[in-house]
Amino acid sequence: MGNESTNYREYLLGSLPEKDAEDLDLTIIADPVLEDELLLAESELMEDYLEGSLSSEELELFHQNFLTSTDRKDRVRELAVLKQYSRESARILDINPSSLPDKFKNSRFGFLGLWLRPSYAALSFLIVVIVVVGWWTLFRNGVKLPQQELVALNKQDLSDTSKYQGFSNISLVPGTFRDSATARRLTQANLTETAFFRMEVPSGDLPIYRVELLKGGTKIFTIDEAQVYQNPAGREVRLLLLRSMLSKGQYQIRLEDPGNPGLTLTYAFAVE
Repeated sequence: MGNESTNYREYLLGSLPEKDAEDLDLTIIADPVLEDELLLAESELMEDYLEGSLSSEELELFHQNFLTSTDRKDRVRELAVLKQYSRESARILDINPSSLPDKFKNSRFGFLGLWLRPSYAALSFLIVVIVVVGWWTLFRNGVKLPQQELVALNKQDLSDTSKYQGFSNISLVPGTFRDSATARRLTQANLTETAFFRMEVPSGDLPIYRVELLKGGTKIFTIDEAQVYQNPAGREVRLLLLRSMLSKGQYQIRLEDPGNPGLTLTYAFAVE
């Protein structure tokens, strides 16, 4: 598919020139086969995202232009869970990906090529059942995003704050918030799809912090190395969070010095 594959990728990321995107729209409508190819390009793009192989520019475009519908978010989550179970199953069955025939390693279906083999049909069906049950459990417990998605989102360089002017911009200061009434209060309905959090940190030479997000005392996710950025008023740690994970409740963001776990900064906010 060569150049067509590149066009599909740029089309999905929103970086294809407008005229070319309009022409591709019309071509896909006229040829159902191309619609299947576009769906395949979507799957490959989501797989690259979960594998962390997108460039920083592609990652930004992925969140801004591709990951904009509930359907696509659900598909990314389902693929993440399926990949996790397939890796675990491969480990249990002692399947070494490097020993697979080239036609599966180089399959245009990526990691799904293995699971499309007839000999793995039963296992694939079992995995699907497990995924459905596990996925229902995740939603029932209010877990909206896998850890790796949040980590990948925050791996990008957040130094240029102008990129996030259209996001909900939330500045927090550290403190010991024993009274929930003193916490910063946010209205979920007013948050943008991605919220930009900025945590003020003391002056010093510490270049990174370990970040934990907690809800009601329960840890939601962790970033081991969050960069410290300079702003006109001082220094801060920046964090991108998605509205879909911020259900109503009390939250804390904890920053720890990786070399001194006893040194902790706490930031509180509430979502209503």
